[in-house]
Amino acid sequence: MRLVEEYRKAAKAAKDSLRDDARKTWSIHIEKGIELRAKGDFKAFWRWLRGTTGKSCRGCCSRPTRQADGSLASTEDEILSAHYQFYADLCRDPGDPAERERAWWKEHEPLQEREELRLEGCDSPIT
Repeated sequence: MRLVEEYRKAAKAAKDSLRDDARKTWSIHIEKGIELRAKGDFKAFWRWLRGTTGKSCRGCCSRPTRQADGSLASTEDEILSAHYQFYADLCRDPGDPAERERAWWKEHEPLQEREELRLEGCDSPIT
């Protein structure tokens, strides 16, 4: 019982310390924004604000995606279409989920295990 109590006290102290550090870091961050606004540096202030709200880059959610035919989708409409097609195909597939997983792993097996990459004499033990 004594060890459990010591553990609980230590865990509480660690949690309190983490919370205090997070509050201190957040306070420093807010002070920076207030200081930028007070100085009238609006360009830096708006950059700080966009970074705080998570909207710091335009188009950060549209990452290129590989379509079913192997081509690269780069515009938002193409990416949305590729995601729609992928999930629609998953919903239509009546097959066994375990079989789909095996087929996926067979298609995407690690490069080291693919037969076409093996070189003669390289598979023998080192002597």
